[in-house]
Amino acid sequence: MAYRLLSVRPHSEHELAVKLRRKGLDAEVIVEVIGMLREYGMIDDADYAGGYIRRRINRKPVGRALIVQELKQKGIAGDIIESQITGIDPETEYKTALALARKKMDGQGGEFAYPRIASFLWRRGFDGETIARVCRRLEDGETLDSP
Repeated sequence: MAYRLLSVRPHSEHELAVKLRRKGLDAEVIVEVIGMLREYGMIDDADYAGGYIRRRINRKPVGRALIVQELKQKGIAGDIIESQITGIDPETEYKTALALARKKMDGQGGEFAYPRIASFLWRRGFDGETIARVCRRLEDGETLDSP
C-alpha cells in the first residue's frame, strides 16, 4: 500500500501514516513501514519539504507564511521547515508579490486599492514588509520593469 501511494506522488511521513491508518493498518505496522521506507531513502521529510516549496512557488505562487502553514499541516517538523524555507530569496518573493498584485489590479481595471491589494497579498502568505513595499511601489504608479 505504501509503495502504491508513493508511486503516485511524494508524501511526508505524517501524510503516509495517516493514509495507511485509514486503510486499517495497525499503528505498530505503520511505524515499522515508515522506518523501513526512511531507511531505504524512499521517504524523507526534508526532501519532501524542499520539493513542495519549489512546486508551490512555481505552480501557484504564495509567500513564506502560507508555505510554512501548509507544511505544518502536512506534519513536517518546524526545524525541517526552517532549514528549507531559507532557500526562498526575499527579492524573488517580492517580485512574485508585485506580479500577483499587478495581475490583481489588471483584473480590477488597473485601479489601485491599498486595502484590497494588501489583503489579497496577506491571504497569499506574504509578510507585512513585502506587502508594504509592493503597495508603495504600486501607489507611486511604477511599472513592473521599474527598479
